[in-house]
Amino acid sequence: MSPNGIVRIPPLVVGVSILDITMAMAENLPSTMNGAMYHGKSAQSAGGVGRNLAESICKIYGSVNFISVIGQDCLGDILLKLMPKALGHNIERLPMHRTSSCTVIIDKDGDCKLILGDMEIHEKFHQSYISKRQELLNKAPLVIIDGNLPRDTIVYILEQARLFRIPVFFEPTDLRIAGRPFQIIPGSLTQQIRLITPNYAELDNLVAAVCPAKQQTRVIPDFDSFEKLLASVQSLLHVIHDRFDCIVVTLGQHGVVLSLKACIDPYKCGLFLNNRYVLGLVGTTKNAIHRIIFFPTPFVVKRVVNVSGAGDSFAGGFISGLLKEYTVTQSIALGFMAASKALQTAAAVPHEFFTPGYLESPLWMKRMKALTKPGNANEKQLS
Repeated sequence: MSPNGIVRIPPLVVGVSILDITMAMAENLPSTMNGAMYHGKSAQSAGGVGRNLAESICKIYGSVNFISVIGQDCLGDILLKLMPKALGHNIERLPMHRTSSCTVIIDKDGDCKLILGDMEIHEKFHQSYISKRQELLNKAPLVIIDGNLPRDTIVYILEQARLFRIPVFFEPTDLRIAGRPFQIIPGSLTQQIRLITPNYAELDNLVAAVCPAKQQTRVIPDFDSFEKLLASVQSLLHVIHDRFDCIVVTLGQHGVVLSLKACIDPYKCGLFLNNRYVLGLVGTTKNAIHRIIFFPTPFVVKRVVNVSGAGDSFAGGFISGLLKEYTVTQSIALGFMAASKALQTAAAVPHEFFTPGYLESPLWMKRMKALTKPGNANEKQLS
């Protein structure tokens, strides 16, 4: 229950569940793959973008509903044991199918170098698994989906979200599929997607999908300065910002760029009030004015263990902040805090983000109050 007595309704996450097998190198990666054996340490953890988001929201916001599919196999048994029990209630187990798995190769510095994925079961993620749990979607204040879902399943979710006037948060997942929904699904449905959190490469892919005539080059440039990177992000955002209400572009260790409809003051307002989205869901507004702000990373993590789950934890923290009815800038701060915790753990999602009661503590509240005025986050107004 919120401080004003409103009972918080859990959001709905629909996405993939994966068993992650992480191989952390104990020596330098070879310059070429030559078949030799190298020393490393392995670990198993629950993964998958949708599942990571669900676990992050569950631990930070306090509740979430999660719909997913896994195989009726030993990998599925392991996966269920590794994730919080609260996430397993609406996971469909499919006989004669393999649970998705990913082998992640991480170098000595904690950077992800290669991911090998077996994701065949996700093509079996039928819309019927959602329709059986229709009430979870109908009552949700927000529906979160990832880019790995089949087309027909995404279409069904967007149709239902439009019917019940529910905003959709889209996590692009991977640069190769970030723009896929906007290529294969009619714009009358994708306009229900109001919030997205791409990285730079995914943003570039989204622009190519949404406005192919305005994005001719597909080669991601190698920027020789951060200022040039920011200028490129700003240019890309100007192409697509009228398709969304809120875009947060994650730039790794540098920070994030926020593009937000100008009718919302990010320092004073959030996007939810009394479990309801405050902006209209009538579709795009042509030539809508957005303000674009760069927020640098406020934390320096000295010992990075694994970067692969930081983006999902940021998104989970950001979504949790919005649903807690924080302002947009406060929600970004919560996302930064969640990401910093994720960087310090080998698993995609930390066992614990915050000690019990920390988000209600005077120290946290003082920090949140400071973010209601421009300049307290060292941000930079881009437009």
